[in-house]
Amino acid sequence: MKNLKFIFLFIIPFFTSTSCDVKMKELEEIDIYFFNVGKADSILIKSNEVNILIDTARDENGEYIVKRLKDLGVKKLDYMIITHIDKDHVGGADKILEKIETEKIYTSYINEEKKQYREMVNVSNKKSIEINKVELEEKIFDGDLKVKVIAPKKNYFNENDNSIVLSVKYGKNKFLFAGDIEESSTEDLLNDSEIKNYDLLKVPHHGRNNDFMADFLAKVKPNTSIITTDNVEHKPSKKLKESLKNIKSNVLITGGGEIHVTSNGIKINVYKEERD
Repeated sequence: MKNLKFIFLFIIPFFTSTSCDVKMKELEEIDIYFFNVGKADSILIKSNEVNILIDTARDENGEYIVKRLKDLGVKKLDYMIITHIDKDHVGGADKILEKIETEKIYTSYINEEKKQYREMVNVSNKKSIEINKVELEEKIFDGDLKVKVIAPKKNYFNENDNSIVLSVKYGKNKFLFAGDIEESSTEDLLNDSEIKNYDLLKVPHHGRNNDFMADFLAKVKPNTSIITTDNVEHKPSKKLKESLKNIKSNVLITGGGEIHVTSNGIKINVYKEERD
């Protein structure tokens, strides 16, 4: 498989209401890759400080993700974060753990009845990789790049609502990765003062709508929204797309090609895989 080529789409600038004399610190550029893995999640945050993989897509995507990590020069993952134990989020974990050195795994809950979870645990045990259950408000990483757990707020009956939601900050730039949250977790997040004015949102649950989603999106108010789905068999909800249109958010879908985002802490550049 040949290396991917990307085309530049747009810049998300940081606007400040403070005096123009205030000098903002430009940081070393970080990269965020939203892999094209169909209706599934796998996202790499790559910086000089830390490499973080959020979710591992499906079992059949595992080898592809390994290849992409190697193509991008990732020899070690500091953290693998499994937002929840659905097969389209944890499925490729065992194959990645076999091929890519990994320091630590985070997840929101344990479900040993799930085959993909057991496969991940088997490899992690063999390689002595620690699996940690996240705590609310836990700071997974706290350098120039700051990664904080802001959900799940409690234990939910619905497994999707137990998704880890990550608030990521780099300089003045803010990113929200919302797993597969559904109604209960979405409603609880509406009461979180941290949920406002993000530069970029990983849209929950592959673009599925729920009764609280319009209010959630209006509060997050992302400049750019990325939906992880194939956009063929599994298209985003029309109501959700209308809500994103109402807040004037740029919408990108991974099914059209891998998405590459860079940030220097002040501005964000967005690129998309160039298709022949």
